[in-house]
Amino acid sequence: MPAPRVLLVWDEHWPRALLRAQLLEEGYDAIGVPNWALAMRCPTEEPGRGPVRLILIDQALAEQRPPRVVEALRGLHPQAKVVLLARGFGPLPPGRWDRIIRRPVSIGQVVAVVKDLVPLTPAGEGA
Repeated sequence: MPAPRVLLVWDEHWPRALLRAQLLEEGYDAIGVPNWALAMRCPTEEPGRGPVRLILIDQALAEQRPPRVVEALRGLHPQAKVVLLARGFGPLPPGRWDRIIRRPVSIGQVVAVVKDLVPLTPAGEGA
């Protein structure tokens, strides 16, 4: 069984790249995109790859669009949990979030949330 895919929707390149690298090292099939247009074009099916099982969205991007855009992305990937990476304080953007992670947070803490929501099997494959 292919590794579970994780879609990172985050406009900041280096944090997205570092989180993607750590998820790949842990055994996930992580994909990073910097904007909504690319997130909406992420294929639901690809040969040799599993479905998107988790979508992590940065609050700055979540605030750029109404909640229906997040719901449309959720509709494209119905098996996916949706996680908001939020600022440390202040109001949250509206939406149906499966988990909210407040900053400051380490990459390791974000990976721990991914593992909690989408555990890997002992063989390193999707559960």
